[in-house]
This record gives sequence, structure tokens and C-alpha cells, in this order.
Amino acid sequence: MMNVTLLLAFHYYFGLFITYVFISLIENLRNKFKRVSKMVSKMKKLFVMILIFIMLTGCNSNESTGEKGEFIGNPTAENVLEGNPEANIFMYSDIIYSAGVSWVDEMNLTKDKQITEIAQQKSNGEYFENGTANKLTVGTKIFSVKERSDILIAETKEGDIKYFKLVEG
Repeated sequence: MMNVTLLLAFHYYFGLFITYVFISLIENLRNKFKRVSKMVSKMKKLFVMILIFIMLTGCNSNESTGEKGEFIGNPTAENVLEGNPEANIFMYSDIIYSAGVSWVDEMNLTKDKQITEIAQQKSNGEYFENGTANKLTVGTKIFSVKERSDILIAETKEGDIKYFKLVEG
């Protein structure tokens, strides 16, 4: 009878031990799952933050190239002359102005104040600075117009030439 009691006690304690190990294993797995779940949650948040950062930096570029290599931002003299070597342009206040825009040429505009004068003539758009033109001669007077702020008039011997401000957007 002693052997049976001993056997029953052993069986009882062994069962408790196995139950304890099993419960510990389940608790351990649950804690790991919680940590994995928290880690996945943190990774999702990190992914969303990175995605928002990429979108914001992509939308906030001042000057860069687009998908097909086109220039994004206000065009430079070099950009304009690469696209149209015969373009008639000059630079004023770090902005390129271009002649030959048909709808601008059709407008009736009134010259206002002289705002600048062409200081140098260069055919290479890479070295343009304020007061540089590729076709207007040195000394040509440039006037603002009363009706619009994005159009200027150059007063030449051949007559007035209207120039349109080239800006992105």
C-alpha cells in the first residue's frame, strides 16, 4: 500500500510539475507574442512615418529633376536655351523673361517705370545673371507695365518687345 501511496504522490507531483512547466511555457509564449505584437505595431508606425517623410520631401523640393529628367522649379537661362536655342530671353531679379509668347504679344499694355537695363549680352545660358540677355543689346531699357506684374517691355530701336516671366506653376 505504501508503494501505491508513493506512486500516487509521485504521479500527483509529477502532474503538478508538468502543469507548471506547461503554464510557464504558455505564459512565456504569450509574453513573447505581446513583445512581437508591440514590435509589429512599432514597425507599422515607423513605416507610416517614413512614408510621410518621403512624401513631404518629395513634394517640397524647390529644384530637382522629375521622372523623365525634366527640370522642376523656375527655369534657368540654360534650361530655356537647351529647349529652344532661338529663344529671346533676359534675366531680371533672378527670373528669366521670354519674348515670343503669342497671347502676351496680343495684349495692349502700358509701359510704366524703367526698372532695369541690359548690362551684358551672352549666348551661353550657363553664365546668365541679372541684366544679361541673349538677343537684346547692351543698354536696352526694360520697363514694367501697369496692367500686369508678370510681363515686362523692352524698348528697342525696332520697337517694343513684350517679355513674359517664366516661373514654375
